[in-house]
Amino acid sequence: GAIDESIKFYERAMDIFSHHLPQHSTSVATVKRDLALSYGRKGHTDKAVELITESIEMNKQHLPENHPETAKSLVGLGTILCKKGDLNEAGMHLQSGLSILLKTLPTSQPTAV
Repeated sequence: GAIDESIKFYERAMDIFSHHLPQHSTSVATVKRDLALSYGRKGHTDKAVELITESIEMNKQHLPENHPETAKSLVGLGTILCKKGDLNEAGMHLQSGLSILLKTLPTSQPTAV
C-alpha cells in the first residue's frame, strides 16, 4: 500500500543522497526521520527507532541545540516508542520535542509535528 510506497521512496532518496551529500547532512537526517516514521507506521518499530535515533544524532551535530528539526525528530521518536509500548521513554521524548518547539517557534506559527 501507500506505506510500502513511501518506504521505497525514502530508501531511494537515501541512496541518492548518500552519493551526492555528506553522510551526516541535515537533509539525510530529515529523510532518515521520514523513513523511520514510515517504518513505525508499518509496525517495524525497532528499525524505526534505530533510524530516527540516527537522525536525532545527525541533527545534534549540525544544528543548534534547540532546532525545530531536532524537535520534530524527538516527537517522532516519542510517537514510535508509544506505539512500541514504551510509554515512559516516549513521554520523555515527546516532552523534549514539545519544549524545543515552544521555545523556538513564534506563538503564531502553525506547525504539524
